[in-house]
Amino acid sequence: MTFTTKTISALAITGITLSALVGCASQSTAAACLSLGADLAPLQAELAETTAASTSDTDKLADMMSKVAKSYSEAAGKVSNEEVRAAANGLTTAMEDLAQVYRDADGEFMNIDSEKIGTVTEGMTEDLTALSDLCGADFMQ
Repeated sequence: MTFTTKTISALAITGITLSALVGCASQSTAAACLSLGADLAPLQAELAETTAASTSDTDKLADMMSKVAKSYSEAAGKVSNEEVRAAANGLTTAMEDLAQVYRDADGEFMNIDSEKIGTVTEGMTEDLTALSDLCGADFMQ
């Protein structure tokens, strides 16, 4: 290799490396939503089964919501887009709050604090709307 070939090769490698680093630092909203959706897609089938099995026990619903919150948290941790990560983390917190409301009911639906569940589900709806506004309603398909 000549000096010029070495220089051009080094510049090309540096350019590719810098492009990759810039790409990592500024993940697009679309890429972040795709990443989040891909990580959460396997959860959908499990949720359907668990929801059907846990409609009579608030402790089972609490466990399910905690598992969903953990999945959202892990998926959000892989996203570098700040807006998408913040929206997913907000939804994670709301799910954890809902799980706690269910736990506080000690297994009985009649023990659910209607005021708390109203507040929590309202916040969850707002967080889900924020994520849907960024990613579209069908980002998990």
